Amino acid sequence: MAATPGSGVTPFPDSCSGLSLAAGETLAGTASTATGYLLLEHGGPWGAKVMRDAVFPGPGGDGLGGRLQAILTPLGVTPLLVRRCGARHGVPYPATVMLVALGAAGGHGAVRQVTHLGEVAGWDLAAALATLRAGTVPDGWEPLGTQYLVCTHARRDPCCGRLGRPLAAALTASVPDRTWEASHLGGHRLAANTLVVPDGVVYGRLTPADVPSLTEAHDGGRLLLGALRGRAALPPPHQAAEIGLRLAAGVDAAGALTFLGAEELGATGTPAPERTDVDDGAITTWVSRWEAVGRSWKVVVDVVPGTGGPRPASCGDEPVPPAARHEVTSVTAEY
Repeated sequence: MAATPGSGVTPFPDSCSGLSLAAGETLAGTASTATGYLLLEHGGPWGAKVMRDAVFPGPGGDGLGGRLQAILTPLGVTPLLVRRCGARHGVPYPATVMLVALGAAGGHGAVRQVTHLGEVAGWDLAAALATLRAGTVPDGWEPLGTQYLVCTHARRDPCCGRLGRPLAAALTASVPDRTWEASHLGGHRLAANTLVVPDGVVYGRLTPADVPSLTEAHDGGRLLLGALRGRAALPPPHQAAEIGLRLAAGVDAAGALTFLGAEELGATGTPAPERTDVDDGAITTWVSRWEAVGRSWKVVVDVVPGTGGPRPASCGDEPVPPAARHEVTSVTAEY
């Protein structure tokens, strides 16, 4: 799914998103991975390194970004700053905090209000995440409904601002209480990017024209497959495998698949040490197994070098070899 002609948000041809689109880069398997998210309401300004550069007023605010990074990085949890469309700079009073724990089948989220964001560093976030993963809302929190987070982080990459802001405005007009602008989600070249929580699924190249389809899908417990980059809780090859299986089996219900496991195959077809990268032009092959629509499935994904010449992964960066592609080579129902 690409920018819609006439939508007013077509990528500039020489931008990172324009070059990606022209090269035919696919979306499947491109979502940044995470085991969860900590979302902090902060109106900005947002610097290029958002947690390092953000100012957090009030008690406990000095160095808060660095302290939270130190807590969350070992947990695999990604911190993001979020704000409502049109929000003033600074931190509102009170401020919203959202916590999301992800798994291969989806996610669980909780929300609360705080007087100062500095309070967050004193919480036992690991325990709260464990409680969420057990399907229970931690004490002092409320359940989190579906939220749409659109990356509009222009200081990180101009494409995110130029393509993300119209999408965020359109979502706000449709579902204002569930829409947020978000800091860097990864994959500027695939803007406009949207993270849906607590599901933990990431979409790319969305335009304002896609808003009805996106919200109708999630309101109905479904995924918008044509724009899906992947489920953040899964490594990229398995993200692509899920999308390939859904397309082959005609399944878009969010909870219809169960991930059973995966292994990488070496040149002899035997299991190889786990990795998800592509080195020196090598091709790696992953076999994943799933349950869906009452059947067991095997999906084979080749991770291959990207096509085309070097191009910037972000506007203003030096050209680099294109990102690896994840090609679904077979989807087989085993019973």
